Amino acid sequence: REELEKALGLGTRFRFRAHRILGELYADEKDFTKAIEHFEEAKKTSPVAGASHPQNGGNVYYHLAKLFEQSGDPDKAIAQMEELAPLAPENGECRFRVAKYAMEKRDYARAARMLEDLMFINPLNSELHTMRWRAAEALEDWDVVIREVEILLLDPSTNPILAHLALARAHHAKKDPVRARKSVQRVLEIDPEDEDARSILEELGSE
Repeated sequence: REELEKALGLGTRFRFRAHRILGELYADEKDFTKAIEHFEEAKKTSPVAGASHPQNGGNVYYHLAKLFEQSGDPDKAIAQMEELAPLAPENGECRFRVAKYAMEKRDYARAARMLEDLMFINPLNSELHTMRWRAAEALEDWDVVIREVEILLLDPSTNPILAHLALARAHHAKKDPVRARKSVQRVLEIDPEDEDARSILEELGSE
């Protein structure tokens, strides 16, 4: 540890490594305050280097997120993932954490931003498409709702009633009664007594 402290007075590369290792040592000793201080200094010394390591390696953003979680401060933990995202364009994990947390907090605009990035990183993940559908629905972004639900309908595990109801609501909101009725009919073919479908049909009236 004494050698590491000496390295703090050396060049950027040495300072970064010394702060990171000291952060890990203090974290192992459960001295979260000192661990956070050293990881923050490592991040300041070289933000890009701090982001380049894998999640379970020397990535100081993940170390800080874990420490803030253990300290009972999830907002600061998620803030680390948001800082990491622009420095790690192919990192889906940090974006997923932010999106999931934002959905739980009903911060749908924040979730939508991360989910849009995730569509390029992991375009075949049904969970991400479902999250994007729900966020778009809350934001009344009906075009995104329609696109995401239509993608999900290609997945046999998708609940067809919930999906076609979402399409019906989206088309109704877009003043497209023809497509809205078509989606409602798909629901009623599966369950003729579905109350939500009948309610939408009543709202459509003679449109």
